[in-house]
Amino acid sequence: MTRHRIERLGAREYRCKACEWTWTRTPVSACPGVPRYAWWPAVPVHLHTRTQLRADGLTPAGPIHGCVEMRDSWAWLYDVAETRPRRRVSAAQRAALATARAAKDRKAAEAARHREEAAEERAWWREARHVLARERAARWAAELRGRDDWRVLDVETTGLEWGSEIVSVAIVAPAGDVLLDTLIHPQGCIERDASAVNGLTAADVAHAPPFPAVYPQIAHLLAERQVVAFNADFDRSMLSGVCRRHSLPWLETVTWEDAMAPYSAWCGQWSSYWRDYTWQPLLRTGGAHQAAADGLAVLALLDRLAADLLAAAAAAAPIHARRAALEERDWHRHAALGADDEPF
Repeated sequence: MTRHRIERLGAREYRCKACEWTWTRTPVSACPGVPRYAWWPAVPVHLHTRTQLRADGLTPAGPIHGCVEMRDSWAWLYDVAETRPRRRVSAAQRAALATARAAKDRKAAEAARHREEAAEERAWWREARHVLARERAARWAAELRGRDDWRVLDVETTGLEWGSEIVSVAIVAPAGDVLLDTLIHPQGCIERDASAVNGLTAADVAHAPPFPAVYPQIAHLLAERQVVAFNADFDRSMLSGVCRRHSLPWLETVTWEDAMAPYSAWCGQWSSYWRDYTWQPLLRTGGAHQAAADGLAVLALLDRLAADLLAAAAAAAPIHARRAALEERDWHRHAALGADDEPF
């Protein structure tokens, strides 16, 4: 594109010597450098585009003699008298093109097959992830139910935020004996939302003992024990906060196990957003939400997981066999196909 070669024809008439276009004022557009036609019927019959020449078996052999302005480009025009016949494709060239197309089609088909295999492998590993998680949860519960050196703890609080106080605590033995089930009188009030969940009101805990009076019994029952709780992080943080509030020593010899994480993995509802298993609620009998009832519900949940061990192990056996058959390098490569997640 060049600048217009403007000549003034009159007071309000300008013309370009190159493209032969006229305006009523000085133009600011670019000049194609050849005569320009406003529409196709105005094009002389001896001027053709490359597409028209190709259809007639010709190719341009001379300069551009004109153009038609399209929406986003120019359609260049060539004189039919300044053309030559197009080169014909030889038999050898046709054979080479056919060979190249066949090779391209083979590569495309192979790539599609690899994508399908990868998708199937990915789906298999995602299913295997749940099967292995189910087996781990069942083994964990079965191992836990085979011992009696642990306790189930559950607390009810005045709220769900940090700084809430405990209003009810229960400790249950593995055999199902309720070792402790007591209400606790808090220093603050019970929030309406918390009361709607646990059913406790200020009147229920008005004559209950304060936490320092119950603490020695809690410390004695949990000393050097493994504590299992549903959403253990919450129970531990509430217990730690109330001990700090009353300047009581923390239970250093206690180890904690969370029952919600393995139970959620056993249920197998995967969250692509969180890249983890969706937390599952604790199944309660009759909808009760009190500390002792929740503790017994945790024992029932552990029994349910432990009873599934044989079926879970049988389902995981083919996965373990395939895992053993793969070399270490291939194992990591295959596992990566299904990993947006956790290791197997």
